[in-house]
Amino acid sequence: MADITSQEFININDDCIKVMENGISVTTCALFIVATMAGSGILAIPKALSESGWTGIVLLILGCCMSLYCGIILGQCWMLTNRTLESTRQHIRDPYPTIGKIAAGKLGKRIVEICVLVTLVGVCTVFLLLSANQISSIVSKNIGSLKPQNEFRVFVLICGLVLLPFTWLNSPKEIWQFALAASLCTIIACIFIIIRTSMYLYENGVASNDKRTTETFESFFSAFGTIAFAFGGATVFPTFQNDMKLPDKFPCAAIYAFIAVLFMYIPVAVLPYLAFGSTVDGNILKTLKNLEGNGKFMITMSEVVITLHLLFTFVITINPISQQLEKYFKTEHNFGRTRVILRSSIVFFIIGISEAVPHFEVILSIVGGTTVTMTSFILPCYFYWILKKSIPFYVKILLLEIVLIAVISGGSSTYTACTQLTNPFVS
Repeated sequence: MADITSQEFININDDCIKVMENGISVTTCALFIVATMAGSGILAIPKALSESGWTGIVLLILGCCMSLYCGIILGQCWMLTNRTLESTRQHIRDPYPTIGKIAAGKLGKRIVEICVLVTLVGVCTVFLLLSANQISSIVSKNIGSLKPQNEFRVFVLICGLVLLPFTWLNSPKEIWQFALAASLCTIIACIFIIIRTSMYLYENGVASNDKRTTETFESFFSAFGTIAFAFGGATVFPTFQNDMKLPDKFPCAAIYAFIAVLFMYIPVAVLPYLAFGSTVDGNILKTLKNLEGNGKFMITMSEVVITLHLLFTFVITINPISQQLEKYFKTEHNFGRTRVILRSSIVFFIIGISEAVPHFEVILSIVGGTTVTMTSFILPCYFYWILKKSIPFYVKILLLEIVLIAVISGGSSTYTACTQLTNPFVS
């Protein structure tokens, strides 16, 4: 990573750095990154470790380092794009596809557009499903004579309708409060999960070996898909960077955010694995909620704050989709009827997917193994290779290794997830 020091980043791009007076700060950008990555990851990472065993810790750290490095070079790609294309000195709605266009022409732009849309629709679907799942768990009451699956569909619809007006806000500059609130909610949930799991460990000790299953090819690469998803925020990084007051400071924001997320993920992954072995649910809060004894209040509060986090993050994550489609349909930048209709249509489309495939674990693994792998690992390396005219040999080797790992692991993860795609309402 020595190839892209902060000083080099600034020097190379002195002629293209713009100062956006009303832009977001480094700290706010870091909060956006944390909010985007940490929520669903906190719930799913314990299951990933239970599937991959202790090697999952190595996988977790490797995924973090790879994603951070790729996020930083993607940030430099955006700065190099600014220097190459005069029009990007103004605020644009689709920064990542613009990078693809400058690096690889119209085909590159189309590939990025498809990957970004599929990734973010998948992520928003996961957030909506998890929100409905958590609200259903908190309420714990039947809705008339509806069957459980139809009750769940009602909660999905309610969540989508509640979030709808907030999706009309223009860009990250207008929704920084959501990033702050989402990050705080995640930290609170992590603290409660760590305390409750520690209480169980103190009372019952470490899980016996017979509760730990042997890792298989399928379980290991399914875990990779989950971990890739947990660190897969690169899809929206250019959007955040584009709204920064000083876009050249994005690497600092990324480093702060990834360190914070890793420090949250490791204890939340390790402690449940020590306590429960491989019997961890796809949503760690379900496992903790079924425990006997004290601590139920903490888990209920965790469900509340995680639900709030997911709702806040839905608003953040859907914003790049909206801006990209608004660019495609040439809608006005100002608030108006066209924006309301287009963005509302996007929300209802995501609600429809959520109603049809209500198992978030499968969507998470499939999206994590395909488009998240593309946008977070493969495309940043490829675009950086093209846009940066002079790259040291050892950096080229590193980029090739990242792409190779991503292709093998992502492909295997996708295959594993697809084999699990059965009747979505059958447990």
